[in-house]
This record gives sequence, C-alpha cells and structure tokens, in this order.
Amino acid sequence: MAIKLDIKTLPSYVKIIIAVLPSIIIALLVLFLVINPKMKRIKVLDAEIDKQNNEIAASQTKLPSLNC
Repeated sequence: MAIKLDIKTLPSYVKIIIAVLPSIIIALLVLFLVINPKMKRIKVLDAEIDKQNNEIAASQTKLPSLNC
C-alpha cells in the first residue's frame, strides 16, 4: 500500500517546513555532537592554564628570596 503525496497540493507553510527542517536538524546535530564537546574541552584547558599561571606567579614571588 503506497502513500501518494503530491507536493503541489500541500499548503505553502508545509512546503517551507519541509524545506527548512533538514537544515535545522543538521545544525542541531553539529551543535551537540561537534561544538559542545569542544567547548567543554576548552573550559578544561582554560582551567589548566589558570592553574599553571598561578603556579608561575607563586614561583616568581619566591624567586627573589632564592637569589644569593
């Protein structure tokens, strides 16, 4: 039993939805599967950089006392 669907008889708003929906789905997939994990990784790396910068600053404050 085949479903016969004539696109010419569909209302214009349905045609617009059919045309736009795939690109919205693709954009959401890219956002959740590619961009979101990379943003999480960037946050982790930023935290590591801040930690290392704090260690550098602490070491630089100790430096004058180490000079003879």
